Amino acid sequence: MSTTRLTLIFPVYNAAPFLRDSLSVLGQWLRIHPEADCIFVNDGSTDESMAILEEAKKDFPQTFQIIDMGANKGKGAAVRAGMRLATGDLIAFTDIDLPYGLPIFDAMRAVMDEDPNLSFLYGSRSHADSRFKGYGALRHVGRRFFSLAIRTMVITDTSDTQCGIKMFRKDFADVVAHRSVIDRFAFDIELFVIAKVNHFHAMDFPVRLLRHRESSVRIVKDTITMLKDMRRIRERIRSGAYSSSA
Repeated sequence: MSTTRLTLIFPVYNAAPFLRDSLSVLGQWLRIHPEADCIFVNDGSTDESMAILEEAKKDFPQTFQIIDMGANKGKGAAVRAGMRLATGDLIAFTDIDLPYGLPIFDAMRAVMDEDPNLSFLYGSRSHADSRFKGYGALRHVGRRFFSLAIRTMVITDTSDTQCGIKMFRKDFADVVAHRSVIDRFAFDIELFVIAKVNHFHAMDFPVRLLRHRESSVRIVKDTITMLKDMRRIRERIRSGAYSSSA
């Protein structure tokens, strides 16, 4: 088993219906992974999520940090807040409903351990070995649209920027924490831009969807926000704002 220290970041937004189940599964996994710790970022939940996190903290076998954003600021803001507190050699984030399970972290960490030059390992539903189902036609169309828009508007040619599981080395996470400015879903796109601009080696990783719930994405509103954010990303690329030496 790897002894590389791993910090897991979980954005939490109105997750009360399934949060206790996820925490139970996560607690069992942590008991056999003493080298891992967790940061939960409550992103302005209006349900019982924060109370559930505080209740669960006493039962967790190791470090359990909670960040309360106070108001809903978005996935990017939540993950960035977690990155600033993370101390692991490797840092990863995924959704709190654990859509890809927990063993995937062991598999991803093994790849990172094997290649010390690899800074950013990202799940990709476009990988030839990925297996997933449960997505409706609208989400498939939306994913293809975003992929085309991303390739057109920004410098990354990655086919799946939005898959909800990613792992980094600490040095890359530190650059992201200081250079990223996007608060919502286009934050994922920024990760690839920051990696490319600063010459961090990135690689895709196959995923298998184990659990599926309705997405929190609001098709019209969030599409407009993402397009605006992609324009902002393009402007920052041109200005050199993403360079760690700027």
